[in-house]
Amino acid sequence: MHTPHHTAEPDLLSKSHFDSAFSDKERYLFRLTEATKFLSNWLPTQPDVYCLFGSGINGDLNILSEQKELNFSDIPGLPTTSVDGHVGKFAYGVIDGQTILIQQGRLHLYEGFAAYDAVFPTRVVA
Repeated sequence: MHTPHHTAEPDLLSKSHFDSAFSDKERYLFRLTEATKFLSNWLPTQPDVYCLFGSGINGDLNILSEQKELNFSDIPGLPTTSVDGHVGKFAYGVIDGQTILIQQGRLHLYEGFAAYDAVFPTRVVA
């Protein structure tokens, strides 16, 4: 007697299925949505000010009260910098009654990132 061969249903969240089932734009928008939700949930309030600091301004942030920090690598879908001296994190706090979100470190084309990934952290904040 012949037993029919049964194949398992694909895991819809597996990387291989995700990569083949969706377009590049859909995958990018999914990553953007997930990263934005994560950051929004991490922030205590919507910041009044957003600053992007490159490696030349990665100083001590002791001027912030109620400070908290989040590494790029902790945010789902967010690319991480590979350049020494580029911190790759967000810092949130209060200065003179104003809430501020500071992005420490940027992503660059010379690291091999596409332009849409180089601006990804700023899009997440926007």
